[in-house]
Amino acid sequence: MDNLTPNFSGLVTLGVFVLGGWIAIRNGINLRFSELEAKQARLDERMSHVEEFARSASDLGSQLSALSAKLDDLRADVTKHNNVIERTYRLETRMDAAIQDIEDIKDDRRIGGTR
Repeated sequence: MDNLTPNFSGLVTLGVFVLGGWIAIRNGINLRFSELEAKQARLDERMSHVEEFARSASDLGSQLSALSAKLDDLRADVTKHNNVIERTYRLETRMDAAIQDIEDIKDDRRIGGTR
């Protein structure tokens, strides 16, 4: 029986060594897993910021499109307004000429003209 004691002691030592190694490896794996989880959480947070930025950019794009349409409408209104001003100026010029013609006709009648 004395021969079994050293072997048993060696087996216990080997078992403790293997168990200790397994625990160390397991703790290392858990630590690494925790690090990976923390990195994943930071990446998830960054991704949510990117998604929020993308939504904001989309909203800005639609707002820019609406502003562009309003600007086109304003340009059309300005063009119409400018046309009215040009036509009014032409009418005023013609009216001035017509008034002058009427005055000339009145003067001719007073003088006894043939007009």
